[in-house]
Amino acid sequence: MRLFQFSSGLFLSFWLASVWGCGTTGLPNSVPVKGTITLDGKPLENGTVMFVPAGQGQEDVAIGVIKDGHFAMATSVSSPGVIMGKYKIQVEAYGQIAAGAAPGSSGMPPVPPSIIPAKYRSSKTSGFEVEVTKNLSPVVLELKST
Repeated sequence: MRLFQFSSGLFLSFWLASVWGCGTTGLPNSVPVKGTITLDGKPLENGTVMFVPAGQGQEDVAIGVIKDGHFAMATSVSSPGVIMGKYKIQVEAYGQIAAGAAPGSSGMPPVPPSIIPAKYRSSKTSGFEVEVTKNLSPVVLELKST
């Protein structure tokens, strides 16, 4: 039986279209942000990390694709990195679904189960926060399944 790995690509595609379609041509105070992410001490293979503004006057969300336990954040295609400020962090990561799985009631493909606890999938409950500054060290996110 073939297995398909659910990718955060669909979500990422919609997000990129909404952000990059806005005609942004560079963002002030944007700095590169990279990091590592583990689940129970092992690198998280794939998923997404989202930085959600926590400070007043901030509007731009940044997103990074997880690959083999590493991620790099981007706010827009013309300005990779993150605008300096305070952020809360959320993470998405999904398992596999079997080929031929029945579609949902709306006809959409089934959504595979998350491989991380629900608390990490919301910036309000993840417990992760970061202040992005000019010389920020790599961000380390250590998730626990229990």
